[in-house]
Amino acid sequence: MPIPRAIHDDADHALAVSEIERLWGAAEGSPEAGQLEALVMLVDAYEVEHHVIDPPAPVLADDACPSCGTLMQQKRATLDFVVNGENILVPDASHLACPSCNEIVLRYEDFKALQERAREAYRQKHAPAESNE
Repeated sequence: MPIPRAIHDDADHALAVSEIERLWGAAEGSPEAGQLEALVMLVDAYEVEHHVIDPPAPVLADDACPSCGTLMQQKRATLDFVVNGENILVPDASHLACPSCNEIVLRYEDFKALQERAREAYRQKHAPAESNE
């Protein structure tokens, strides 16, 4: 394949990439190695212009707010938790709170503690009254 002067579209790109694969491993200093180098530069230039790769999303710190990225603060407050379709208020529940957007996030261990305390409060609220007979 003669070395193209430019790659104009995806079809030219595909041909150039297949030629690169064919020439890969050419002996250094050979005409094939020169073709390979020229094709790699052309493909790279085409891909930079036409195949833009978005930068990766920033990695947030473990305690960063998933909504706004602000560092969250450990808090304790009354939170509600649904048990059997009923909202149960759980006082003094540990959680992360965002000072910027007021987002609340529960770490796994905080969620499990909130869930257990809410279930216990539900059981106590709906426990049958003991009879004194």
